[in-house]
Amino acid sequence: MPSASPFQPDDLYCVYCHAQADGACATCQAIICAQCAVLTGGTVQLAAVCKTCAGQGRGAVGLRQWAPILLLLAAVLAGLLGVAYITSS
Repeated sequence: MPSASPFQPDDLYCVYCHAQADGACATCQAIICAQCAVLTGGTVQLAAVCKTCAGQGRGAVGLRQWAPILLLLAAVLAGLLGVAYITSS
């Protein structure tokens, strides 16, 4: 009796348009083609994300990643303004 083996396709296909896939989304790992990928990122590093992740703002670089840095800068600025106000009085 021959053993049953799981089905394995010859090529990977895009989850959106079913064309031959080029890689995986940098965020959710969905298999996508180059036509359905959206390039996001900064000037140093680009990442290809799928349409769903790009539409939901879950790209490689988003506001969520900058929020802690912006809050820290705002706290430092408030502290400096407070020290300047106290010393000027």
